[in-house]
Amino acid sequence: MENVPSVPCFPLSKGGAFIVKSDDGDSPYSKPAMLGADVWQIIDSVPAFVWCASPDGSIQFLNQRGLAYTGFSLGQIRGWNWKDTNILHPDDMQGLFETWSAIVASGRESEIQARMKRFDGEYRWFLFRVAPLKDHSGQLVGWLGIDVEIDERKRSEDQLQQSQLRLAEALDEIKTSEAQLRTIIDTIPTLVWSALPDGSVDFLSHRWLEYYGLSLQDAKEWGWSDLVHPEHLDGIVNRWRASVTSREPYEHEVRARTVDGKYRWTLSRAVPLRDQQGSRPQPQLAPSELPATIAKSAPLFSMICALFFPR
Repeated sequence: MENVPSVPCFPLSKGGAFIVKSDDGDSPYSKPAMLGADVWQIIDSVPAFVWCASPDGSIQFLNQRGLAYTGFSLGQIRGWNWKDTNILHPDDMQGLFETWSAIVASGRESEIQARMKRFDGEYRWFLFRVAPLKDHSGQLVGWLGIDVEIDERKRSEDQLQQSQLRLAEALDEIKTSEAQLRTIIDTIPTLVWSALPDGSVDFLSHRWLEYYGLSLQDAKEWGWSDLVHPEHLDGIVNRWRASVTSREPYEHEVRARTVDGKYRWTLSRAVPLRDQQGSRPQPQLAPSELPATIAKSAPLFSMICALFFPR
């Protein structure tokens, strides 16, 4: 190797070396003949940017695909010259340099994400993966890196993050609105409940639960029917099922057992809620896992809301 003293060599095994660059002035890079044309064809054909650095982290080589993409010559980015170029996005340059310095200090394999400038001036996201090169004795002799474009994935991740943020904000607003609505419902001097399109009750106001002395768990779905006087049970259930089927308003007087054990007459009224197009709600669209309060727009179109007026 006396005839090429300026060529950096990274010994990878005993008796061998990986030669990455010969110094021939301003040419993008030269291909040492001892590597063979087939090796260089592979390096330049890899669908990524392949590069090497010295143990101190200074860049020594970038394959032809990387140079063609960036529009820089190797001389312009070799060593630490890349720091004085706009090859990286200004917002990413300092962070990448600090992270790269930390990786070099650790001597460990790692990765970085940053935006790299294309020859036409557009910055696109890349994943920089780097691993230490060591000789047969385990001594660090350089770094081998590969850069892969992840721009589409990165933009999709950013869009997903923004969507999740907007969703979280919307859910917070819904929770606030729901809490306010529940306060109003529990405060008004009447008994409010709602049911899904199939007629099963899924919400009852706090005042309703107190008046009849049932828990929500016991009263929801069809549990409320236990409160109906036996003489009225068949009639109210049949009338209610008929209204659910026809999606027509419901009204019926019935005696129901209150918290003190006495049966009192109650006038029950219900109206169907339809979507914005006016179509009738379909039972199979009912989100049974969500509390069907008026504050939530999804259940709003598929539930049936009703009021009890005890007397």
